[in-house]
Amino acid sequence: MAFKLVSDYNENYFMLQVAPRKTNHRPNGGVVRKFGELRDRNKLCDCVVTAYGEEIPCHKVVLAEASPVLKKRLLADPSAPVLDLDDIPSPFFRIIVDFLYGVEVTV
Repeated sequence: MAFKLVSDYNENYFMLQVAPRKTNHRPNGGVVRKFGELRDRNKLCDCVVTAYGEEIPCHKVVLAEASPVLKKRLLADPSAPVLDLDDIPSPFFRIIVDFLYGVEVTV
């Protein structure tokens, strides 16, 4: 079974959850995996996500495509190199980032 990332935003909270996809096909999975290979080598990463002080290099386009909340935050200041998400524990967000880049994760 494939999954997708569902996000919700309120001024008082930021919530991410994983929900089942209706299909096992993951659009552009090959492209996402290629971005993941670049991220693994810290190549062409154009932003850093900070979560509880840990810095996680990422690509803005991958984050924006995966979550409307992250897209809104990135578009609010497109030139900002850092996206602070200190309300999410870093080990949890690292799993989410791996998932966004096409890595199979166990939860």
